[in-house]
Amino acid sequence: MGSAESRCFHCGEPVPPNCRLTVDYNAEPRPVCFQGCQAVFKLISHSGLDRYYRFRQEVGRKASNDLQ
Repeated sequence: MGSAESRCFHCGEPVPPNCRLTVDYNAEPRPVCFQGCQAVFKLISHSGLDRYYRFRQEVGRKASNDLQ
């Protein structure tokens, strides 16, 4: 799934070539760039707010892996 041309479904950042993370949106696997974006997608989706992905006008911000 991750290739030089792949973009993260949540944040739009490039997906690293060795990254195989995906999320299921509209019964299709979509690539994500790291576990943080995968977790944010799941939170949005499981909260019943997945319309966000249909109506957004730009990609979301990359989830941070910093604890600061």
